[in-house]
Amino acid sequence: MATSARLRGLLLLAAGLGLFALVLWLADLEGALAALRSGGWAIALIVASQLLVIAANAQALRSALPRETRCGFAAAWRAWWIGDAVNALLPVAQIGGEAARARLMALAGVPGPTAAAAAVATLTVGLFTLVPYGMVGAMVLALLVAQPADVLAPVLGLGIFALLVLAFVLAQRRGLFGRLAALGPRLSGGRLVAVAEGGRATDAALAAFYGDRRRLAACSGWRLAGWLLGAGQVWLTFDVLGIEAGALSAFVLESLGQLAKAAGFAIPGGLGVQEGGLLGVGALLGLASDLVLGVALTKRIRDLVLGLPALATFKVVEARRLTFRRDVRHPIER
Repeated sequence: MATSARLRGLLLLAAGLGLFALVLWLADLEGALAALRSGGWAIALIVASQLLVIAANAQALRSALPRETRCGFAAAWRAWWIGDAVNALLPVAQIGGEAARARLMALAGVPGPTAAAAAVATLTVGLFTLVPYGMVGAMVLALLVAQPADVLAPVLGLGIFALLVLAFVLAQRRGLFGRLAALGPRLSGGRLVAVAEGGRATDAALAAFYGDRRRLAACSGWRLAGWLLGAGQVWLTFDVLGIEAGALSAFVLESLGQLAKAAGFAIPGGLGVQEGGLLGVGALLGLASDLVLGVALTKRIRDLVLGLPALATFKVVEARRLTFRRDVRHPIER
């Protein structure tokens, strides 16, 4: 099963790379690279702005935890940072980072099932807040384009996405992870095993989260803040790359682009899906394809600059954990 899971991951990665290459071939790559060169070192500001997005989402992760088991902000920030890197750079589905976040919070002292529930809850709330975020983006797009009928496809996609998120929530309320854990060997090597560990305890922790209006509201607010900061980052990218478009266009591009990326969650890093979604929305906004591709490539540069150190940090953390366990089992007598 582990081999088949890795094979599926590699096949999906290959599909993403193929789609990414197709997008680069169809768009004006030379023009996009010229836009990046014109941005110069100012692109570092865009990368740095992602730290604020991570901070908002880290606070959402902390808010999902019960107060008595809540980890510190630094631990939550590290968990979100590394989880983003896993989702963006490793050959796993875009939800693979949730297992890493749960693991890191558990290493920070949060009980395992509680950490897993918080990671899943923050993911779910993020998807749920993406629906109104995208809805407003579609409404703004309808105001900006000459033919509002062009907005029908994004609206239809948004409706389907909302139904899928609702189904995911209902599955959690019916004991999703307890049932997954009960399958045991059948899921050996699957990406949900780490999240499902603890089974019924994770389900109980999720039920407690959804029943706590204060935690739910705080987590939702911080996740929405993260989405809005992402739109601000795209607006900053417009300015750095010399794209003559306003804040509303940046909001539309980011909100609907994030929806497209979330819909293609099975593709590692959203390769090709993110770029194709941005180019499609950009075309509706009347933005030049080379400039929109420049925005998309800036996102990939950001993921690499922040993601590679995050993965290195994750490896160091895991190495220290294994060393500690080995020392505990075989103490050195002095």
